[in-house]
Amino acid sequence: MSTSSDTAIDLPSVATTGVSKRDRKLKCITELIDKNGFDWWVWAFACTGLFASSYGLFATNAISPALAFVYWNDDRFSSRETTINVITLTGSILGAVGFGYLGDRYSRVKSYQAALIIFILTTISICQCSEGVGGSLSIIDGLLAWRFFMGIATGAIYHLSAIITSEWAPVQSRSRMLAAVILMQPLAQLCIYIVSYCALAGLDRTYKLQRIDSKDYSVYRAMAAPIVDKYWRYVIGAGAIPALIPILLRCRITEAGRYTLQVNDKADQAIKDTNNHFGIVDFRSIQEGAELEDAIIGDNAPPKQFSIQDIKAVFITEKRWRYLFGLSLCCYITSFAYYGLGLNNQQTIAKLWTAQNKASIVDVPIWNPDNTQPDASIYEALKANLDRYMVVISICSIICGLVVVKWINYVPRRKMLAWSFIFVPAILGLTAISVLKNFHGIVLYCICQLVFNLGPNTLLFIMPAEVFPIRYRCVCCGICAASENFGALTSQALLGYLSIHGVSISHSETYVFGWSLVVLAAIMVLGALPAWGWIPDVQGIRTHGSYQISSLSLEDIEKRIHRNTVVLSSQVRGETGAQSRRVMSAPKTQLIPPGGEPNIRQDSSSVSQTLYEEEILGMREKAQARISSLHQQFKKD
Repeated sequence: MSTSSDTAIDLPSVATTGVSKRDRKLKCITELIDKNGFDWWVWAFACTGLFASSYGLFATNAISPALAFVYWNDDRFSSRETTINVITLTGSILGAVGFGYLGDRYSRVKSYQAALIIFILTTISICQCSEGVGGSLSIIDGLLAWRFFMGIATGAIYHLSAIITSEWAPVQSRSRMLAAVILMQPLAQLCIYIVSYCALAGLDRTYKLQRIDSKDYSVYRAMAAPIVDKYWRYVIGAGAIPALIPILLRCRITEAGRYTLQVNDKADQAIKDTNNHFGIVDFRSIQEGAELEDAIIGDNAPPKQFSIQDIKAVFITEKRWRYLFGLSLCCYITSFAYYGLGLNNQQTIAKLWTAQNKASIVDVPIWNPDNTQPDASIYEALKANLDRYMVVISICSIICGLVVVKWINYVPRRKMLAWSFIFVPAILGLTAISVLKNFHGIVLYCICQLVFNLGPNTLLFIMPAEVFPIRYRCVCCGICAASENFGALTSQALLGYLSIHGVSISHSETYVFGWSLVVLAAIMVLGALPAWGWIPDVQGIRTHGSYQISSLSLEDIEKRIHRNTVVLSSQVRGETGAQSRRVMSAPKTQLIPPGGEPNIRQDSSSVSQTLYEEEILGMREKAQARISSLHQQFKKD
């Protein structure tokens, strides 16, 4: 739990020359947040929702053999699993963009809570899908309908959990809190397999599933199908339980003060919510004016959100469309390759096991992903699928997630993202060679999972929540998340039906899967360009005497992007370096009276103030680092 300050929000101790009332109150809020460390309440609120949505999204990989055994057992090849995934991802795209707008326009926390309620209701509804009496209903239609609405919820929860975390997190703990939130995805996958093991073992103990023995396959299926039908419903239904936790925590988590102040323009409410969050009951509003020695610039109304003028100013004039396009493109490419790598994971992993086994390959039922074990029972097929999944997918991803949480503040995130688009294709290429040569492909497949989660999967969850302005942070992150889901959708839709020399990728021929890895590696390389050129740096410099890289606050990131925009605009207009410096160093002037026209001197004053504040921030960081170094040296002496 976060440690609370002893006093309520008060005026900042630093100079506030020429700073507006709103900016002073914002500084008070951010200073109180930064005084506290890792916020466990906010982390629990965000991570449990992402855990639940990840559980619901990935649970199909554990229950697909059960669904095939019960409902489409007679098919030799079925696209139903791909169709379910495509429908779910379509809903995720709509949920990411739609709830992104709602989160910016109304409330992040309320939108997050609404998405959780939708998720719980759809999870319960999926568990109740059936074929009716005598086939009066269609199980596949019911699954597609409710998975679509579940996709809307998962698409919303994914980026809302990141934004709520980033806006409540202290500056030096922000990246670590976000990395700890995204760690919930592999932990949710591990939980899926644990719940599946328990459900399978419990059903076997109650109904003796392993002991069902009949040489007549139709008789065996008639006896086993009702038991297996219970199995997949138990596994799916368990996902609704963790989604209740953030709803119960809602009484403890309020809207972030940054959003309440900068978007809703409710300063006192923002300060009160921030005080209450940290357990400060002695609330008092900040009194303006009398205690200040310097003049205060009068507050103007905040820009009108989602107006044409504001959208043009933010995305066209300030050229933030480049960051939105760059991050969205990186998300699309990463997701396309990652989900292409894990297309119908039970078949994919079984193929890699098959590549190590030289036994003859025969046709097997659609519910058995391992064609080297044609006589396996449904119990054995389900258990073997869980064994492979747990080792290859979940454990590798959890190890990487823990490493990222520990080291995220020690690496330059933009460079790490760019280089990951070089390292991942290299590993994919080596994996393709090993698969084509039938040489330990499963080992390199595990390494692929490691590299993906060390690099783009984690970084593309963290960086969109830091880059965009607060008025449009939700919708921009929603667009990035929608791009990620669209990449997964196209990967499922295209690679699911792709064939090489007339042989489908879903076929047991491993050389086809090997060549698909070559295609994914070539696509993955393309992500290096937007990662290098179209994503801003959100970190400072390494602190003195430490390998840790200082993080910038969300407000300082905003100032840096604004400054870079001014410099770039000067270069586009053809101004020389001296002219640009003279404009940015112009003396500060008084605020234009109401009704006056804006001029260049006013803009120059704004830029000068931005640079002045950044310079002060840098001097404070260096001074603190120097004091810390001297203190450590004094202790040694």
